[in-house]
Amino acid sequence: MGTSVADPDNRPILAFGIPSFRFFWITTLCASFAAQIMSVAIGWQIYDDTRNPLFLGLVGLAHFLPALSLVLVTGLVADRFPRRRIIFICMMVELAAAIGLLTIAISGDRHIWPIFALIVTLGTARAFIGPAGASLAPNLVPPEALSNAVSMNATAWQLASILGPVAGGLLYGLGNVVLGAISLDLFAVLMGGAVALMPVFARDILDVGPWGLGLLRAAPGIGAIAMALWLARFPIRDNAGIILFVFVAAFGFFTLCFGLSTSVWLSIPLLALLGACDMVSVSIRETIMQLWTPDTVRGRVNAVNSVFIGASNELGEFRAGVMATFIGAQAAVVFGGAATMAVAGIWSQTFSGLRSQKAIDRKMVEG
Repeated sequence: MGTSVADPDNRPILAFGIPSFRFFWITTLCASFAAQIMSVAIGWQIYDDTRNPLFLGLVGLAHFLPALSLVLVTGLVADRFPRRRIIFICMMVELAAAIGLLTIAISGDRHIWPIFALIVTLGTARAFIGPAGASLAPNLVPPEALSNAVSMNATAWQLASILGPVAGGLLYGLGNVVLGAISLDLFAVLMGGAVALMPVFARDILDVGPWGLGLLRAAPGIGAIAMALWLARFPIRDNAGIILFVFVAAFGFFTLCFGLSTSVWLSIPLLALLGACDMVSVSIRETIMQLWTPDTVRGRVNAVNSVFIGASNELGEFRAGVMATFIGAQAAVVFGGAATMAVAGIWSQTFSGLRSQKAIDRKMVEG
C-alpha cells in the first residue's frame, strides 16, 4: 500500500494515504452534507405547511421504517452485489428524490403526502447505502489502517451534521426569488462563458493577433460600462423579473452569434452587446438579492453569492476549454450560448416568483 500508509508518524492520517479511501471519505462527507440540508428543509416545510408537530415525528418514522423493514434484504444485497455500484445507484435515487422535493417546494404545492413518499424513498436508499458503505471501508484500507479509517469516516459524518444544518437553514431561508437569482447567474455564466477561448478566436478564427485579442477582451467591459451609465440615468422600475430573463437570454444569443462570427468587426460589437446584457442582469439580480435578504443573514448570503460567482466564471472557462478540445472553439461557444438561452427559459418557468417580480425599488417591493 506504500510506505506512507504504514509510517507511524502519519498515523493520525493513516487511511488518508490511500487514494481510494480519500475518495470514499469525500463522497461520505458530501452525501451526508446533502442529507443534512434536506433534513432541515423538509422539517421546516412540513411544519410550516401543517403547524402540527405530529408530522415532524412522522418524518423520522418515514426515514426509519425502510431500514427496519428491509434489514435482512439490505445486508444480503451488500454481500451479494458490488458495494460501489449499490452506493452509486442509491445516490442517484437520492438525487431524484431531492429534485422531486425541490419541485414541490418551488411549485408551492401544500399537499403533504408527496413529501412523505419522497422521504420514504430517501429512507429506502439510505437503508441500502448504510451496510454497503460500512462494508466497503474494510476493502479500501489494510488492517493496520482500519481503525483510523473508521474514525475518519465518523469525522465526515460529524462535520456534515455541523455544517449541513447551517447551510440548509440559510438556503431555505433565502426563498425562491433570491435562490433563483443566484442560481441563474451560476448556470448562465457557466454555460455562456467564452473568455477563456478569446486567444483561440484572435489567433485562429479572426486572425487579428495580440492587438485584436486586447480589443476582444475589452469589448464586453465597454458594453457593460455604457449600460451601467444608462441604468444610472434610467433605472429599471417595472417588470424587473421579465427584463432579467430577457437579458439573460440575450446574453446567450449574442454569445451564440459571436461563436459563429468570422469577422472581427462583427465580433467586437457582439461582445459589447453581450457585456451590456450582462450588466442589466447583474444589476437586477444583485438588487433583488439585497432587497429580499434579511439583514441578519445578508453577510452569509453574500458569501454564498460570491462563491457562486467565482465558481461560475472559473468553471465556465473550464467547461469552454474542455468542450473546445473535443468539438472546436466555435462549436463550444455556440453550444454555451444556446445553453444559456435554455437556462433563461427553464428558470423563468421554474422560479415564477422571480419572473413576476415587478420592481426593484425598495418602496415598491415593500409596498
